[in-house]
Amino acid sequence: MTLQDLFLSPIYWGLLFLIMSSYANKLSDATMKKAFMEGFHLHIIGAIGFAVVYNFYYGGGDTTLYYQGSQRIYRAFSNAPTEVWQTLIFGKYAAHDIVGLWGNGMPFYEDDPASYMVIRIAGFLSLFCFNTYLILCFFFATFSFIGSWHFYRVVCDIFPKYKKEMSYGIFYFPSVFFWASGLMKDPLSFGAMCFVVYALYFVFIKGKELLRASLLGVLGIVILLSVKGYILYCLIPAFSVWVFLMYSEKIRSQFLRIAIGPFLLAVFSIGGYYLLMQMIEGTAFDLDNVAKKTKVTADYLRQVSSEGSYYEIGPLDGTLGGMLQYLPKAIFIAIFRPFLWEAVNPVMLLAALENTFIAYLTIKVLSKVFNIRALKLIFSNHFIPFAITFTFIFAFWVGIASSNFGTLVRYKIPFIPFYVCSLYAIIAVTEKMRVRKKVKRRRKKQHQDANIRTQPQELIKPSEFFT
Repeated sequence: MTLQDLFLSPIYWGLLFLIMSSYANKLSDATMKKAFMEGFHLHIIGAIGFAVVYNFYYGGGDTTLYYQGSQRIYRAFSNAPTEVWQTLIFGKYAAHDIVGLWGNGMPFYEDDPASYMVIRIAGFLSLFCFNTYLILCFFFATFSFIGSWHFYRVVCDIFPKYKKEMSYGIFYFPSVFFWASGLMKDPLSFGAMCFVVYALYFVFIKGKELLRASLLGVLGIVILLSVKGYILYCLIPAFSVWVFLMYSEKIRSQFLRIAIGPFLLAVFSIGGYYLLMQMIEGTAFDLDNVAKKTKVTADYLRQVSSEGSYYEIGPLDGTLGGMLQYLPKAIFIAIFRPFLWEAVNPVMLLAALENTFIAYLTIKVLSKVFNIRALKLIFSNHFIPFAITFTFIFAFWVGIASSNFGTLVRYKIPFIPFYVCSLYAIIAVTEKMRVRKKVKRRRKKQHQDANIRTQPQELIKPSEFFT
């Protein structure tokens, strides 16, 4: 960070504020308007915090390499603007062409296409902000925020009476607006994931905003496949659950629903699995490759972890079966750890405080769902099983692959809004059931009282007073 960051960043923050305010003023709902503006400012604050922590606490990292790559692109633009545009848009050129444009040593160019995509995007944005590091963080944070806003619109459409509670899980978790606001892959993948969920809901479930949702959905899919494809692959089976529940609910006959339900579940499960296998076949996300890569990643993180930050999941043998035996443990670790006593630095302490709150919400929810009727009501709302399915699939992967609390805290942010919103949703649904029961009991009592008042009273004979 330089004096240029200090001088230009307030100006760009002000410009972004004016743009966001103009949109917020069009919102008629006061709760959503407040969530919009506060969510935007929290992401900008997260970007500033990210820049400060990585520059002055960690002393650099991948974000530094991304910025160095964007610097090369920015400097080359004045010499060869046409070639720079073509390279940014169409991607991979021959190695000698790249060297001629950027110079030797472009980070991630040959060995990590996903990270190089971040450099391409940062390089493009650098042309509009004089290649200022903190402003690049602002741009990435704004993209992440706009994505999360569209996800918020989804949950508000499903739970219109609980907009305030849903905003807590999406905008106010510090680890989310911190890690999803810097010059990294995370803001791009987080925002893109939210765009995909928005598109899936409004195109396939609601049938509204088709053009807008479709365009944002395509943008989200392209970015996810370029940066973190495994997030998209975790969404597919989760959304298959949503579609299954939606179609099975349309069968009005309870007998047919019970008879055909398992068949529909098998069709959607097999169909979703087949689609997923076709998408990942031959890629780095092929299940066999994932299992092998997960073992390598876990072993590497174990070696480089500082004291107190490594956690033991169990011996991995590089096979899918070897991973699946740790499924419950991995999910538990990803959702609830690090605990407060495991925090060894301020970032981990913040994550541990969040995990404590999530554990409290989880216990509160579990105390409400030991009831068949409550479970039935919960599954009648299709968002809840969708969100929980995505959470468990994603938590399993990051819990197995991370092996390090510092890495886990950053990798887990995609599922936090899903899990927290699903908890609030369950609380809302069970509260609704409680209110219904209370109203039903009150009406029953009123009906009984009315019956007593309308029943004819037996006349007492005068002689009975003296017997």
